[in-house]
Amino acid sequence: GLPVNIPFSSIQYIQSFGNYLKIFTDTRMYLISETLININTLLTDNFQRTHKSYIVNLERVTKATRTHLMIDGVEVPVSAMYKVMVFEKLEGLQ
Repeated sequence: GLPVNIPFSSIQYIQSFGNYLKIFTDTRMYLISETLININTLLTDNFQRTHKSYIVNLERVTKATRTHLMIDGVEVPVSAMYKVMVFEKLEGLQ
């Protein structure tokens, strides 16, 4: 599991900074020493990489545009490389 005890359902999105990750949850932000590639293997299907530096919990998306997802008032970028997969998975959740 995750290096800290965080319920997956409370995770809004994850942002990477080199070998560190900021995990944004409903209540706080956690900073852990880990990479997006490694954490991605632990996460459930609700999570999707949207950008080289971001993974989002698709169940927490409140609005989607062609280039961004909104989660709790925060804009998370969607890059061209991940766009098709992101929007296919979002449609599957509807």
